Amino acid sequence: MSLVATGRIDAKRSLSRSIAQQNRSYFFVPLTWVEFRERFERWIKPTDPRVVSVQVFSRKILQQENQKYERISKTPILRDKGKWGNWFKNRNKKMGYYTPALPLPNPKGTRMERLAERYQGWKSRRKDDYAGWKARRRQDYEGWKTNRKERFENWKSRRLLKTKEIVVKEYCQPDWFDDLGRPLTSRDSTGRFVNPWQSQTTNGVHSLGTLLTWRYIRLRRLFKQYVWQYENGMGNTVNAMPQLRPQQPMPPLPPLDRNDTSKVQLTWIGHATCYVQLHGVTILTDPIFSHRAGPAQWAPFGPCREVAASHSYDELMTHTGARGIDICCITHDHYDHLDYDSIQKLKGNVETWIVPLGIKEWLIVNGDISPDSIVEMEWWDQIHLDFRDSPVRVLDGPKEVDDSNGKPMTITCCPASHWGSRNMSDRNTRLWCSFAFESNDQRVFLSGDSGYPTFPLFRQIADTLGPFDLSTIPIGAYEPAVMNKDSHANPYEAVRIHKDLRSHRSVAIHWGTFPLSEEELYEPPMQLKLALEKEKVDENDFIAIRHGSSVQV
Repeated sequence: MSLVATGRIDAKRSLSRSIAQQNRSYFFVPLTWVEFRERFERWIKPTDPRVVSVQVFSRKILQQENQKYERISKTPILRDKGKWGNWFKNRNKKMGYYTPALPLPNPKGTRMERLAERYQGWKSRRKDDYAGWKARRRQDYEGWKTNRKERFENWKSRRLLKTKEIVVKEYCQPDWFDDLGRPLTSRDSTGRFVNPWQSQTTNGVHSLGTLLTWRYIRLRRLFKQYVWQYENGMGNTVNAMPQLRPQQPMPPLPPLDRNDTSKVQLTWIGHATCYVQLHGVTILTDPIFSHRAGPAQWAPFGPCREVAASHSYDELMTHTGARGIDICCITHDHYDHLDYDSIQKLKGNVETWIVPLGIKEWLIVNGDISPDSIVEMEWWDQIHLDFRDSPVRVLDGPKEVDDSNGKPMTITCCPASHWGSRNMSDRNTRLWCSFAFESNDQRVFLSGDSGYPTFPLFRQIADTLGPFDLSTIPIGAYEPAVMNKDSHANPYEAVRIHKDLRSHRSVAIHWGTFPLSEEELYEPPMQLKLALEKEKVDENDFIAIRHGSSVQV
């Protein structure tokens, strides 16, 4: 990776351009007086804490589950099978009548013969009684075995689930969580979506003091860069921050075989845009091929790319062929994840759009996309798709479609710790999420933006849908922490997310493309390496790859 400062422009223009590029809408405008009054009352009145009982799998029990199962032994039933037969055999042997082939010493009709006949009848009755007793004993044993197994399963489930009492200190409603403590799609009294575990401080609205502190930190950093450029005779460079540029051309996309159901391939195009080939199905997440992440490409609002998309839209369409993209997933409505120009390019070449609540209407109105091709989901919703033929068919349930193709693909909409907005009046009117895919017993987790809350969110996702074979986890846009800690994870928190998901392989995304925050573009992977060493995680399990590179599982 080459860290080279490129581009030529006047330093004063560079300073003003950097400030204008990174304007972000943190202000909030209530739509009605009732909404303003309710939010003002929540701000001035203390909120009573609420205790939420969350059930998660215990890591110790997960590790020892197989060993404990092997310790459960079956109690054998011991029987003396030849007791009565051996008594008669030994008695005849003592009397000299052990060998049946020898003639009886007494003539027919003697007392001994009558005794033997009576004994044979008694023995036959005894044999029948023993067979009935044996059948009853076997039936009792099977019932005991079933009850023992049920008791063991109940004990294992009780032992496996660990109940944690989580104190939610902010505004919360009981119906925001299910019986297992999992967060559900929730709206506050104003009708806007919220994060149930932290409904007030994770909505993207910050105080004036926080915004002024952030602006002061940014201006101070930019001024230091300007002084450094002037003192070092580099006043004609864009900025002093090294920009990421590959030393060699981008590698080609992995070959696409729609009949191959044995592997998963992921290509990082840049930022949160990932191109996934899952058992012959092509998946594109949060596509943005534009130069600027903002409301318009000509307007000086929103950050510009420091690194271009590794593969253009035309290259992607050439790779997918006439069928195009099978699934396009949108995680939330921020400009760097829901880009208008990219949607306009893709709208005729995507079979199915998978989006959270609220984005379907935006795609219909602004993207002119057919409603039949859009599937709108909320947290923990699942859909099953059949990809045998084109177009894609949404099934009613997880049916077996074909022995050669296996089970249909299952897509689950998962929670995330984030917020949504495109202007100052639509704050959190659309939902945000992440996605989990399962196909042929292989699981892939595709995350958009998310912070790492104190609530065990990712452990619940792994307990319900994991463990995962491949995951994408964001590691950038985390500075300053006072602004971004609730909506973006830093590299240390990303490693904890990797461990909570029980992911076998994770790929770092959401870094090195757009200057969204105060850390340098090249800083997140360096911090990730330190975090892996601190958490004692193998570097090959969680990797930060180049733009355009691919990972195969």
